Amino acid sequence: MPLIVAINKCDKPDADPEKVRVELLQHEVVVEKLGGDVQDVEVSAVTGKGIDDLLEAIALQAEILELKANPDRPAEGAVIEAKLDVPAVARWPPCSSSAEPCAAAMSSSSANSGARCAP
Repeated sequence: MPLIVAINKCDKPDADPEKVRVELLQHEVVVEKLGGDVQDVEVSAVTGKGIDDLLEAIALQAEILELKANPDRPAEGAVIEAKLDVPAVARWPPCSSSAEPCAAAMSSSSANSGARCAP
């Protein structure tokens, strides 16, 4: 399975993408900059830095692997690990009821946390 790693929060002054690359080695993920075959892209969701590079890496990988998509079918993806810096009340999209699990809270990283959205 092809893998592209997006190293987020690179806009922060204390960001250390090299540390992330080294930590990936613990999970047997070796990025190209360390001699492996996994692409990595430094991005910032806040500033948008690197997003074009990430999209280019995805398009390149799809072209090399000759991947095709059905435009009539919903796309799927996987978030291996994620952490929000914002409180639950700021998650988007808001839920209609605080008793229902929020779609944002149901990501793979927080599905078992019991997170709920604010009303």
